[in-house]
Amino acid sequence: MAAAFAALFALNCYRAATQSVTHDEALTWEIYLAGPASNIFDHFDANHHFLGTVLERLSTGLLGTSELTLRLPALLAGALYLVTAYRLSVLAFGGGPLFALASVLLVANPLVLDFLVAARGYGLALAFLFCALTAMIGHLAAGAGASDWKRLWRAGAALGLAVAANLTFAAPALALAAVFLVLLARRPAPPAKPKRRRKANAPPSARSEAAHFAIPLGAVGLLYALVAPLTKARAADFYVGVDSAIQSLRSLAAVSFAHNSGIGGVNAPPGPWLAVLAAVLPCAAVTAAAFGAVRVLGALRNGRAPGALDATLLLAGCTVVGAALCLLAMHSLAGLPYPGGRTGLYLLPLEGLCVVAIAAGLLRHAAPFRLAGIAMALLGAVMAGEYVLQLNQTAFHDWRYDADSKAILDRINADRRGRAPVRIGVSWQLEPSFNFYRFTRNWTWMPVFNRNGPYGDYDYYVVIVNDYPVLHSKPLREIYRGPNSETVLAASPHF
Repeated sequence: MAAAFAALFALNCYRAATQSVTHDEALTWEIYLAGPASNIFDHFDANHHFLGTVLERLSTGLLGTSELTLRLPALLAGALYLVTAYRLSVLAFGGGPLFALASVLLVANPLVLDFLVAARGYGLALAFLFCALTAMIGHLAAGAGASDWKRLWRAGAALGLAVAANLTFAAPALALAAVFLVLLARRPAPPAKPKRRRKANAPPSARSEAAHFAIPLGAVGLLYALVAPLTKARAADFYVGVDSAIQSLRSLAAVSFAHNSGIGGVNAPPGPWLAVLAAVLPCAAVTAAAFGAVRVLGALRNGRAPGALDATLLLAGCTVVGAALCLLAMHSLAGLPYPGGRTGLYLLPLEGLCVVAIAAGLLRHAAPFRLAGIAMALLGAVMAGEYVLQLNQTAFHDWRYDADSKAILDRINADRRGRAPVRIGVSWQLEPSFNFYRFTRNWTWMPVFNRNGPYGDYDYYVVIVNDYPVLHSKPLREIYRGPNSETVLAASPHF
């Protein structure tokens, strides 16, 4: 399994170095990296994932600007997430088939893999969220007599950094912090240590444990609030998402299980299967939260440390349920959209973890619980199989139209045969990525691109699927059609 994780990281490195820069990556570069550094601290935008932007500024400033250096922080966050997922799977499930199943469900979701490469803050936030979750599970399972302040500080700091990396992680971070503090308060006090040199070493209390968790969390949160341009944010800035909870569930299922056509083009999950997953996975989280609460609270009442599996059930399930309640409240009170696709990135790995944890818990019992556990494990295996089937190295789901942008610009450079200047009309979605390559390749023969669209008189036209009518509005010569994006490059007949 360790070799599989290493191979997955190698695939991420290959994607980071070879895939075309996307609209959102290039927009961040345009506003915050190519411009003055003060923009990072003065200008708020939904595209501004603060911690990731700061790290991208450092990586491109030190190593120069390229696809790889722009994505280096996300790539390193991906390595951290892979290591954390491995450690979490070992901690909760030991070895064996359930360990392997949990590992795949945590790391092979194709949307998750996209954001362990793309220069956005989602992968960074996901890595820190799971670092905090793993530290919390380890702390609870270790027992009150084995309190580890380093683990508590790591959990608190990681949770704060998750929110600083991406504000969409505020809901799961709040839910996870709340349930962890409640469990710390209910842990039995360990026996007092014997006196030494007439001084008693007081045992750690729930209050001191909570302080060791809350201090780094509060410190990171305060620093983030002071330096990030949060005061410039308005409700209208949070526009990415969907309008209903049902749309949110369907969106999350679609981007995970219908992300692409899969190896050999055989992945085409039917609508009813996606609807079943959209309904079953939230129910699995609720079941995990209830099942884990019974097991963990029962252990604490009896003065015992909960098992790592039981702590996983409770913390993962409660994080999903608590985040859902937070999102419902924010939608009702402030009109903020529900998560759709990447803005709910954390939900699918957590729900997959819940599925395997429920299966492991039920398999410890006799029939009919054991049969139910086998059914849950089979569900997880089908999900894992669909994830693996969709491994790709060519395109990001959310910006598929940009998958061939680099190749298209190379074709223009070859086709123009030294003629300059050249007029190029592009679909507005391509503007940031085309400007990125114009700058990094120092192609001064190319105009600065704008968002006027491809409707006008140009030498070359580059259009995404939505703008195909342009191709039929005049007698153009098609030069290239992107195999991954379906974006078309065409030229005027006189050029």
